[in-house]
Amino acid sequence: MWGHAFSVGRASAAVVMPGAMAAALMAGASTTAADGKTFTRKQVEQHTTPETGIYVTYKESVYDITEFVANHPGGTDKIMMAAGKAIDPYWRIYQQHTNSATPSELLAAMKIGELDKSEAPTVVDESDPYSSDPERHPGLLFHNTKPANAELPPALAMQDWVTPADLWFIRHHHPVPEVKGAEYALKANGLGIDTVKEEGFGADSLKGGLKLSLDGLKERFEPTEVTTTIQCGGNRRGGFNHIAKTSGIAWQFGAISTAVWKGVLLREVLEEAGLTSPKVAEKMGVKHIIFKAIDGLQVPTTSSSSSSSSSSSSSSSNLFSPAPRLPRLAQP
Repeated sequence: MWGHAFSVGRASAAVVMPGAMAAALMAGASTTAADGKTFTRKQVEQHTTPETGIYVTYKESVYDITEFVANHPGGTDKIMMAAGKAIDPYWRIYQQHTNSATPSELLAAMKIGELDKSEAPTVVDESDPYSSDPERHPGLLFHNTKPANAELPPALAMQDWVTPADLWFIRHHHPVPEVKGAEYALKANGLGIDTVKEEGFGADSLKGGLKLSLDGLKERFEPTEVTTTIQCGGNRRGGFNHIAKTSGIAWQFGAISTAVWKGVLLREVLEEAGLTSPKVAEKMGVKHIIFKAIDGLQVPTTSSSSSSSSSSSSSSSNLFSPAPRLPRLAQP
């Protein structure tokens, strides 16, 4: 029952574009003038093949990259993931595109117009419980969007040892809770914490249990880092469907990601709450540590031999969930 609490780190890829190659690509790129033409996003989405022309958007502009695709230094498969869509999310992952002037210069030569500024903005349905879910990277392979379940695409699986946060596989059952750091509170209560301790154990119980703010966690405990890989228990399930139909999400092999997690040791929080060691907890009769999720959808328990921990921001939360609003973390 002694574990860790961590938040996800991130890493960026490194693809080098030699100067000679960049110059050659610049020379071979299309130089079609924009001529003031405007496109709706729906029109851009229709251009995803060499026959229709391969269009992408960046910020507010539209580009025809058809002739460039075969010469993309990072490979055709990666650039085609953005066909008919915005390349902005991909450039946030592969930041070498913004660390050099060359990619922008190449792209400028392929500009064919602007996005239609009169296009109606996306309307958010406030009655939809998923309306405030964070934006997900379009390169992920989505099995569902409500709730979001998505995996790392094969083309990006071996790009980095530590998976970029935007590309972490997603395994959700419910909407992503919105957490405000200033209102966040970690609570621990139960047997040996806020209940009467057995005679002979000395200190009185903590009335109301232990409660720590986010700043309190940072100030009172030293952070620890652990690098680990997590995968969904159903990873590669889809590979069995040719033998017999399986039940559940037909994951390929991308429901797995690696991160550098950083945070407070669960052991130290339990010690702060009065459970000073596994041996002491056992003597007190504690057999389990129960975690309550911030979305409030935990299974109720009536056990008298457990201590529970939760975090709250007008609700309860996973004790050691990663930093608020990080949906990339897997929940098996």
